[in-house]
Amino acid sequence: MTTRMGTGGLWSSAIECLGYGAGFYTCTFVNVAEKGEASVTLTTRGAVVKVTAIECLVQTERPGCRPD
Repeated sequence: MTTRMGTGGLWSSAIECLGYGAGFYTCTFVNVAEKGEASVTLTTRGAVVKVTAIECLVQTERPGCRPD
């Protein structure tokens, strides 16, 4: 699954997800800028992505990023 994360950036990241019932997934993602975990819920309007943990690898000063 590939989805655009709701972190204010323009990047997309391939995410690996484990399904928990109809349309609910817990996922991990990694790209050159960030890595972390998210929940994804599939709805009739599309995927709702909620980032639950994030570590910034490039712009560590961004709000919400925790240091390595």
